[in-house]
Amino acid sequence: MGNVLTFGVLGPVEAWQGQKMAVRLGSPQQRAVLAALLLHEGAQATVEELAYVVWGDRPPASAVKTVRTHVSRLRAALVADPQAVETVANGYSMPVSSQNLDMLRFRELATHLPIGMNDERHLARLNEALALFRGEPLAGVDGIWADTQRSRLKYQRAAVMEERFGLELQLGRHREILAEFPTVIAVYPFRERLHEFYMVALYRSGLRAEAFEAYRELQRDLRQELGVEPGPEVQELHTKMLRGDPTLLPSGAVTNTVAVRAAPSPYTNRGPRQLPSDVPDFVGRSSLVADLTERLTRPHGVPLVGLEGLAGVGKTALAVHVAAKLSDAFPDGQLFVDLGGSTANPADPHAVLGSFLRAFTAADAAMPHRIADRAAQWRDVLAARRVLIVLDDARDGEQIRHLLPGGAGSAAIITSFTRHWHPAGTEWFTIPQLSDDESWTMLAKTVGVARLRNEPGEAREIIEMTCGNPMMIRIVANRLAIHPHLPLDAAKQQIINELNSSSAEQDDCIEAEERARRPYRRLIPSHARVFRLLAWLDAGDITPASAADLLGITAHEAAAALLAIHRLHLARSNGPNRFQFPALVRGLAYRLSVEMDSSEDRQKILLRKSASAVAPEWPSNG
Repeated sequence: MGNVLTFGVLGPVEAWQGQKMAVRLGSPQQRAVLAALLLHEGAQATVEELAYVVWGDRPPASAVKTVRTHVSRLRAALVADPQAVETVANGYSMPVSSQNLDMLRFRELATHLPIGMNDERHLARLNEALALFRGEPLAGVDGIWADTQRSRLKYQRAAVMEERFGLELQLGRHREILAEFPTVIAVYPFRERLHEFYMVALYRSGLRAEAFEAYRELQRDLRQELGVEPGPEVQELHTKMLRGDPTLLPSGAVTNTVAVRAAPSPYTNRGPRQLPSDVPDFVGRSSLVADLTERLTRPHGVPLVGLEGLAGVGKTALAVHVAAKLSDAFPDGQLFVDLGGSTANPADPHAVLGSFLRAFTAADAAMPHRIADRAAQWRDVLAARRVLIVLDDARDGEQIRHLLPGGAGSAAIITSFTRHWHPAGTEWFTIPQLSDDESWTMLAKTVGVARLRNEPGEAREIIEMTCGNPMMIRIVANRLAIHPHLPLDAAKQQIINELNSSSAEQDDCIEAEERARRPYRRLIPSHARVFRLLAWLDAGDITPASAADLLGITAHEAAAALLAIHRLHLARSNGPNRFQFPALVRGLAYRLSVEMDSSEDRQKILLRKSASAVAPEWPSNG
């Protein structure tokens, strides 16, 4: 046991040997590299990713060599375990578990709860989890990456604090926790559930004037800082306080909780039907629809199916189409929720669970506060039902894990720009673009067969321009339907001009551009720069070597960026280390480069191109 290494990131980045004998980790940069390796949780961290952790998107020319030096010195510091840092391809990894990394132990204590655990034991686990924080997460590590990870860890800590406060209140310990709230709220001033619990604790302690003042302070701060009102749950609590609702009192709350648990099921018999309308111009995908149908209706386990692909490729349309076909197989309901994972405001799973439960419960049924209780109640709702859940635009596994069925009978379809490794057991399908024949059929459903046959050459050009992307086909088709006498070539040029302009004017092009940019925003800055500047490379295969020559970076850096771009479906693979931008994506990269890269950077790219290179086809606007 004396040689066992343990690591901490829930405070200053530290390592200990044996019984908390501190290991000297060296400079802040070395600690940053260690933190990045630990937070990869055993997965590979490339040298380029580690360079971004240390220097952001402006690494020095010696970045790769310096990162390797930092790793070498970390290995020397962690000599008690020669396998602590492993070399993996173009990077490194550190195998970790809940036994030697505080972050994973925190997660295990807070989320992996044994079945049948009572409230007291649950509370003890939450307190043990929170005690693992030794201060500001990743203290002493600076930079954009560290700030992002620090925010994530602080968010997780706040969520567990809320769960703990909710459990304390449920156990009638409002007075014991009352003094803790001001300090916690000062750190998390806009987490409304903390304010909600604080108001309840004050009210139950007989401090009703202070409870109303706490509401007014929250309302004032939200109005001044964010320009919004408190959420519906806080407003409902305020209304109950104004009415003197007896269920807010400790005895009333306990009695009410027991009554809800013991009473006949409040779940309604009618299953919800929340699917959007199936798109009228849905075409093709017959083989994929058959595969999905077979997997979702398997009799054993909980079928989980994931659909990934480029923006506009039809992930949502396919999910809704398949779900609608399976309505008889899932007679107890079909749920649909847009999780907004690719946007700046992803849905809160706590609120989503509330909407799911309300879809099945009577209007006056009690709604648990804690997300763990809501998730448990949700699994109870689904236990004797066959329900199909469509989770559209999921951000990651953490956002959806509480929303999934817990036992056989129900199933879920998940859509996302890129596949998630959690939850385990999800079968992922990459959604391809439509074939030329399928694109022609989809266009004809709106425009009419005769119109396409009258201008066959122009119809083929439109299909080539849209690259089999249903979103773009639909834009062209709607333009032609609105203007029945507009020649096909004129409609095509109209859309090309608008997409290549600095500011689109029509709503359809504005929405298409916004959706196309969402996966791009998931790239780290150095990879985003590679994506933009590759627009200036001639159409065709892109290799790490050709990208490195064009951009003046190493082949390793180019390979890491191309893999990240490919994972988001912004490039397709044409073989080992060979990638290609679809024409629509290449146009997006070009527009972003003109918008964000300096003319000096663009000029450098052009100078590096070979003398025979052909300039991009898009019009220059800067």
